[in-house]
Parts: sequence; structure tokens; C-alpha cells
Amino acid sequence: MLKPEPEAPEVGFVADKDKLQLYWQPGRPGQHYRLQIAEDEGFQTILVDEVLSESRWSSPRYPSPVHFRVRVIDDDGYAGAWSPAQTVFPEPEPWYLFGIPAIAIILLAL
Repeated sequence: MLKPEPEAPEVGFVADKDKLQLYWQPGRPGQHYRLQIAEDEGFQTILVDEVLSESRWSSPRYPSPVHFRVRVIDDDGYAGAWSPAQTVFPEPEPWYLFGIPAIAIILLAL
């Protein structure tokens, strides 16, 4: 009996100042998920490459932009298509920190 090909999961994320959390819809019993996180959009520099049994993952927040994607792996080992790649950017610095160097330069010039 042929099984339907696993569909690419729809992956969501929550990122606060300290933590990155990814989640997607659970698959059928026996399915696993392969997660990749990379420094680049082409997934040439992989930071994380894990096979997971749960439809969620978390880690400390990355200090630079990262790209992630997930695919479903059937219980027979067949892997479906990757989810669309998404990007998480680092938390922006508070606006007032950008003025500190300018203020320091002005004070040094006086």
C-alpha cells in the first residue's frame, strides 16, 4: 500500500530576547522531522542538523541572522519536501545605544 508523500510542514517561530522557539503541526504516528538551521540562505553553512521526534525545537537566541527549514521523515525513512526557508534576525539593540558613540565623539571634540 502506498502512503501519501509527507507534506512540507508550515513552521512558525517565537523569538524573544533570549530564546528561539520553532513549532509546526504534528505528523502521523511514527514520523520524525529533520531541522536545519544555517548561517546562509543557501544552507551551505549548517549550524544545526537534527532529526527530532517532536514537532517543536528551541535554543538560545542567535546573535546573527539564521535561516531554518524542516522536513517530515516517514517511518520508512522517506523524507518529504523542505518547508519554505525562513529567517530570524537578532534582537535589535535599544535605540538609545546608537546615540552613545555620537555623544562620546562630541564630548571628546569639546
